[in-house]
Amino acid sequence: MKKEALILSRKPLNNISRPSRYAYSLSKFGFVSTIISYKKPVNEINASFPMVNTYQVKRPDFVSRYFSRGRKLKIENFEKKVEILKNKAIKKGLKPYSNFFPLDEYKLSLLEKIKVFPLIPLSIRKNEKRKDCQIRLVSNGIFIEFLLPILNILSAITFTYKSNKILRKRGIKPNLVVAHDNYSLIAAFILSKKYKANLIYDCVEDTKSRLHAAESFFKKNIDKIWFFIEDYIKKKCDAITYVSESLKLKNQEDQKVKNLEVIINKPIIEWTFDSSNFDAKSICWIGSPYPAQGLEYVINLARIMEDYKFTLIGTPLPSWEKWYEKIKSSIPHNVSLIDSIPPTKLGLFIKNIAAGIIPRDETLSNNQIALPNKFHEYLGSGKPIISTGFNEFEKFLKKYDYGVKIYFNDLQKSKEAIINNLPRVLNNIDLKKKVIAESVWSKEDSKFEKLLSKLSENK
Repeated sequence: MKKEALILSRKPLNNISRPSRYAYSLSKFGFVSTIISYKKPVNEINASFPMVNTYQVKRPDFVSRYFSRGRKLKIENFEKKVEILKNKAIKKGLKPYSNFFPLDEYKLSLLEKIKVFPLIPLSIRKNEKRKDCQIRLVSNGIFIEFLLPILNILSAITFTYKSNKILRKRGIKPNLVVAHDNYSLIAAFILSKKYKANLIYDCVEDTKSRLHAAESFFKKNIDKIWFFIEDYIKKKCDAITYVSESLKLKNQEDQKVKNLEVIINKPIIEWTFDSSNFDAKSICWIGSPYPAQGLEYVINLARIMEDYKFTLIGTPLPSWEKWYEKIKSSIPHNVSLIDSIPPTKLGLFIKNIAAGIIPRDETLSNNQIALPNKFHEYLGSGKPIISTGFNEFEKFLKKYDYGVKIYFNDLQKSKEAIINNLPRVLNNIDLKKKVIAESVWSKEDSKFEKLLSKLSENK
C-alpha cells in the first residue's frame, strides 16, 4: 500500500526547514511526502530535498490585504511610541538598549478620548490604567484591536479548503497528516478525519504564553476560542512532538495523548562545517530581526567590546524593515549585517566564526522554555553558545560546559563572562567533537522512526 504524508504550515516557511526535515525523514521511511504552506521554503532548502513535494496556498485577497494593513499599522505605531519613549529615557539620563519601556506619558485630545470611550470595557487589560488603554486604542486603532483576531479564524478555514483542493487536484490521499504549527491544526484535524489518517501535532512554542499574549476582554475571549479548539484537537492527536523537553514539561495537559516525543531542531550533518581556522574574537547572531530578538543588546555589547567582531545574519519581515533600517544606521564599526542564509549553507558561512550568541530576555516565560533553531545550528558546526540563561541552555551547560552564560540586564557582567570564559571553551577540542556528534538531525531521525512505528502498530 502506498504511504503518503502531508505536512501543513500556515506560516510562510521561507528559511524554516523543520517541516522539510520531517518530510525528508518520512521519505526515508517509505512515505511520499508533501508540504503545503502559505509560502514555500527557499530554493536551497527545496533543492536539498528533491523527494519532497511543496505547494503554496495563497491567502484570499481580502485576508491578505487586511493582514498586510494590520502589520503596517502595528509597525508605524510601534515606531512612534518607541521614539517618544527613547527620547524620554534619554532626558532622564538613561542609556536605553531595549525598545521596551513602560508607557507613562502620551497626550490624547478630547475627541480621541470620546471616540474610544465605548470600547474600553472590551479592551482594557489586567492591571492596565484606563488612560493607558485609551492611548493603546488610539495608537493601534480599532482595526488591530478587533478585526485581526477574527481574520485568524477566517484564514484557518480558507487554508483548510485550499489545502484540500490541492490534495484532490494532485490525487494525494495521506495516511499521515502533520500540523507544523497551531494555526494549521484545524486544517490538519479536518483533513486527517477526511482521509482517515494518523495526526501528529508538531508543537514548536507555548501558544498560551506568547510574548504578546492578549489580555483585553475581547482578545482574551477570542483566544479562549482558539485555545479550546487547540486543546480539543490535541486530545484527538495520535502523537505530539515537541521542539524541547522544557516545552513538553510545560504542556502537562498533553499527557493524555498516548505518544509524546521530543524531536529537537538539529541540522542535517551535510549542512555542518567545522573548522579550526577561526577568529577567536568573532561572534555571530542568526535569526529574523525584530525587537524581541535582542539585537539592541548585541549592538550595545559590541560597543563595549571593540576588539571583538560581531556578525548579525538575518532578513526582517517586510513589517520590520523600517525598524531594521534604523538599527542599521547606528551600528558600531565592529558589527557586520548580512541577509538571511538558508540552513543548508549556514554551516559553511559560519565555519570561521568562533561562537554564536542567543540574547533572549530570560524573564519572559516563553523564552525560558524555547529552544531556538540557532542553538543547534551553532553547535552542529562546533560553535560554543553565548547565551542568557533559559532552561535548555542551563541544562546544556551543566552537561557539557560548552558555552558562556551572559545577562540580559547587565552588559558589563556579560562582557567579563565572555572575555574570561570563551577562550577556555574554544580550547576544549575533545568536548567540541562530542558536542558536534550529538547535534545533528540523525539523532532525532531515529526517535521519529520509532514514533512512526508505534503509530503503525496502533492503527
